[in-house]
Amino acid sequence: MREKLAGSLLSLSLVAIVSARAHAAEIQRVGFQGTGATVQFFGTAPLTCPDGSTGFVGVFGSLAGAEQVSSQTGVPKVFANGIFVSIDGYTNSCTFFSVSGANNFVENAFVPLDAKLRGTSMVGSTVVTDFNTGAQLSVSFDIDVDADGPLNTSKSTSKSKVRSTKGGPVTVNKSRTANNNRTGDAEGTLTIDGVVLNPDFSAVLFSSSSAQVTITR
Repeated sequence: MREKLAGSLLSLSLVAIVSARAHAAEIQRVGFQGTGATVQFFGTAPLTCPDGSTGFVGVFGSLAGAEQVSSQTGVPKVFANGIFVSIDGYTNSCTFFSVSGANNFVENAFVPLDAKLRGTSMVGSTVVTDFNTGAQLSVSFDIDVDADGPLNTSKSTSKSKVRSTKGGPVTVNKSRTANNNRTGDAEGTLTIDGVVLNPDFSAVLFSSSSAQVTITR
């Protein structure tokens, strides 16, 4: 059961961490190499609105870190010990401000794992940009991930699926080499637009993996 869970979470994470940026046939391509971790999150926090009423912020998305994270759309760039930050959805009920499909890269924000994948840390900050509207959102994170499942081995895979977005359906193609992986327990804080959240996390640690996610419209 743990082996299936780790493999499923890793596959879901690699799909969720990439979102569109440009209006071309190939919207986004991101590569991951070496040891790494994917952390998916969902959380809300209460707010007091300017008129004194009670509001909230809500967010869901993911962090994907690896020894090498590469942006292969446009001019290629490699981020050492990088993290790909993806905000799949955010809303502020007081201001009615929202974003979806917002992302960016952070370098030197990921601690590589040891051979047994015992744990890592993700610490950094960036400003993500919504690929639909150009709206921007500040994101800071301070998260520790400790292994809480057995070490498993997954085979090479290549899959494709269609997802719905505001701009219409997109096709997500993902592939990865055989790798070792295990589930992780993530704890920490996420600060979105100045609001501190303590979200729910799901995490996977992996090693010796080369993965690529491509989104086309």
